[in-house]
Amino acid sequence: MATKVNLFPDQGADYQHIFLYRNKATGAAINLAGYTIEMQVRPFAQSDELLFDGDTGAKSNVEITDAANGEITITIPATITELWRNNEAVYDIKGTPSGGEPERIAQGSVYLSKATTR
Repeated sequence: MATKVNLFPDQGADYQHIFLYRNKATGAAINLAGYTIEMQVRPFAQSDELLFDGDTGAKSNVEITDAANGEITITIPATITELWRNNEAVYDIKGTPSGGEPERIAQGSVYLSKATTR
């Protein structure tokens, strides 16, 4: 089961969040060496519309910043948050170990703090 973490970006600003992937039973860090990480944000889970699509590969904006300690940093650029019109959306982060099956690392809601001054 994924860790539930809600995100609170400001519209029109860069947003960065650090996730720590841990073993739920022991609390020990899960080593992310060899993992591919991907994250998507959508208006709702079944939506075909992508508000953000990032990964540790060519899409970028998702980085394993400390593999041994299970640390993942996501960065959603201001150019993306500026275009969001939804007050609320959902996301999840999946990690796939080399040669393994995908694992859902985190999921939750995204609550956008709307910009007033333009």
